[in-house]
Amino acid sequence: MRKTVSLFLCVLMTLSFLLAMPVAVHAEDSIPISQFVADNHVLMTRADGRFIGWGDNTHGQLGLGASGATSYTKPIEITFFKDKGKIKQIAAIKDVSFVLMNSGELYSCGSGTYGKHGQGDTYDRKTWGLVSSSIKFKKLYTNSAAEFVLAEDLSGSLYGWGKNTDGQLGLGDTNARTSPSLVKESANIKELWLGET
Repeated sequence: MRKTVSLFLCVLMTLSFLLAMPVAVHAEDSIPISQFVADNHVLMTRADGRFIGWGDNTHGQLGLGASGATSYTKPIEITFFKDKGKIKQIAAIKDVSFVLMNSGELYSCGSGTYGKHGQGDTYDRKTWGLVSSSIKFKKLYTNSAAEFVLAEDLSGSLYGWGKNTDGQLGLGDTNARTSPSLVKESANIKELWLGET
């Protein structure tokens, strides 16, 4: 009996190790990946400028429109940004995607829960839209498990939006924000880490 239990545990440990091993994602060519982020969906930019995504699209977090599937099991090119210039940063939080352009324009799509896409409402956005037409951003601070975002504008001021049930936006209250709200002027952040709530 003892040998059977030991053998079972050994097989179980081996199986759990094999299931947790990373799996290679094969590209159709050898062009390097520039940026890579993931939540329940995956986004990446390549050195040739192509923007690609896959995974869950239930809330439109891939920005492919209302007719897009709820899930993509293979990488698909996201062409929305082809004529918008160079992508500076990509980010993913729970059910939402962000793309920051070199111009400072910030786009988002996905779940409207808590207004975390930053477009001023709580509706799901299945196509890419501007987070703000008046603020130009230089850096996003996110955590893929979070439901809020902090972002620094070109002048160094810090803005936040999304879930705020524990005051994580730093705005002195616990009200969610659906669009960028000023946290601190001239913050000039050197380093910032976000938790997951």
